[in-house]
Amino acid sequence: MYHPQMDAIKACWIIALFCGIYSTPAAPPQENETVNLTGKEVEAVVIAAADFKQKHYSASRELGHYTVEVERHGKEIEITFLPDEPRPLRQNEAGTGSGTAYGLCVTYVMSLNPPKIVRFYFAR
Repeated sequence: MYHPQMDAIKACWIIALFCGIYSTPAAPPQENETVNLTGKEVEAVVIAAADFKQKHYSASRELGHYTVEVERHGKEIEITFLPDEPRPLRQNEAGTGSGTAYGLCVTYVMSLNPPKIVRFYFAR
């Protein structure tokens, strides 16, 4: 039986396993490296992922062809859904900017207390 909450939980685990939270640019987590998220951060990620999927910003309505970046900014976090490129870019070839064939690039600015969407924007 399908439950929408299962998608959010699944997205949360994927994000927790494959994304890091950084206040400054850093290398992505390495294999077997622990990434720590607070409960409120996880709630914010689940809310952003649910909104992202509900509004059909992904062409497939799934996150399989996305990378999710999470950055701390004081009492807020930014959650960015970055679509994969369908193929590697050629030398001197520019990307599409706001999205790819897999969907749009969207950033959510989330309040942590309480977890909610403050604003969102699309890449240009």
